[in-house]
Amino acid sequence: LGDLTTVRIGNTTVTPPVVTENAIMMPVPTGLQAGVLGLQVIQQLLLGTPPEPHPGYESNIVALVLQPVVTAPSATATQIGLTVNPVVQPNQKVSLLLNQTTMTPPNPPAAYTFTLPPLAVASNTLTCAISDVVAGTYFLRVKVDGAESSLDLNPSSPTFGPTVTIP
Repeated sequence: LGDLTTVRIGNTTVTPPVVTENAIMMPVPTGLQAGVLGLQVIQQLLLGTPPEPHPGYESNIVALVLQPVVTAPSATATQIGLTVNPVVQPNQKVSLLLNQTTMTPPNPPAAYTFTLPPLAVASNTLTCAISDVVAGTYFLRVKVDGAESSLDLNPSSPTFGPTVTIP
């Protein structure tokens, strides 16, 4: 409906490269943080001579969940290190979730949650102290501000997991 269309995601406003009557298509902007973000379409009208942007139409705000992506996990008996994208900011709440990949009947698979202390500076490298974890292979997820990284549970997939082995 408007002459100029922008999209606001969190605190970032971008001009989408493709705007049609029925769709807006754009890549996820860089610089966003993982978690639940508000998304809003804003359309301005060009009025006057010369034409100047004026408020036009704004959509309702909808929730967008930007999931973190985990790569390069490594583990020892006392800590787990991993890389996460997007970068985790100092004000974000971060948890590490471990779920054992196999079980020994009659025991159920072990599951653990560890909360990381707040970061002092933004970082995509996380290190989490762990304790009392039963040795084995675990699916690894990270939760950033309520948004969990996803798992690939197809064992024949090249991106199966991610997993870590605790000695």
